[in-house]
Amino acid sequence: MRWIKVLGLIAVVYVLALLVYFPVGHVYAWVQPQVKQAQLYGLHGTPWSGKADVAIIAGLRFKNLHWRIRFLPLLLGRVQLGVSVDVGRQRIHGDVGRSWTGVRYIQSWTGKLAVNKMLEMAKIRIAEAEGHLSLENIGVSLDAENVKSATGKITWQNAKLTVLQTVDLDEIHADISEEKNMLKAMLSSSTDSAIDVDGTFTLKPSGEYSFNGKVAERKKIGLQQILAGRCRRGRDGKCRVKWEARLPFKLM
Repeated sequence: MRWIKVLGLIAVVYVLALLVYFPVGHVYAWVQPQVKQAQLYGLHGTPWSGKADVAIIAGLRFKNLHWRIRFLPLLLGRVQLGVSVDVGRQRIHGDVGRSWTGVRYIQSWTGKLAVNKMLEMAKIRIAEAEGHLSLENIGVSLDAENVKSATGKITWQNAKLTVLQTVDLDEIHADISEEKNMLKAMLSSSTDSAIDVDGTFTLKPSGEYSFNGKVAERKKIGLQQILAGRCRRGRDGKCRVKWEARLPFKLM
């Protein structure tokens, strides 16, 4: 009936008005019990466009989180935000969203991250690492149990590791895709790297990750000692490495 359509339109206009004009701090106070994985501090602006001075998401701490709701995806039944955030001294930006079917996704993430800061946040304890990660159009979608799609490329630039000595790795490349409902990254090293890397990194929504591949020395760097007993040499002289662990948080 016509009056039902009118009421529906009024409700839509009211919700949009709340998003555009209502202080985000009041809205966050209402919804915070339902989003316990995210704590926001120093809120400014509105739900439509605003900023948090500090954001702690799944135990990870970020600064200067800015967001803006994308209007067109909203018309298509998706809540999608353009986001930029400081991670240490670096800044990254991209989109995050959720479809009406419950699939969550990130897309078009670019920027640079200090590799030592990322290892610290992920609580991955390896040798002292230097350099930064360059993100190129990273996109991942997933539901509660499976990675649905994954694209993009990550390059570890000016890469160095220090164990017994500092090893110049130059660049390590990771080409990202989806396979068997997991995020998959094919790893390779540049020709100027002290090591030759050929392997696969996989990551599940649960936070479990693994590396399986071959690593060989191009220069004498004490690779077996660096790998701390994880090296099993094959007939080709290359170290076969299999490493499994879990992140301190889930992807969902």
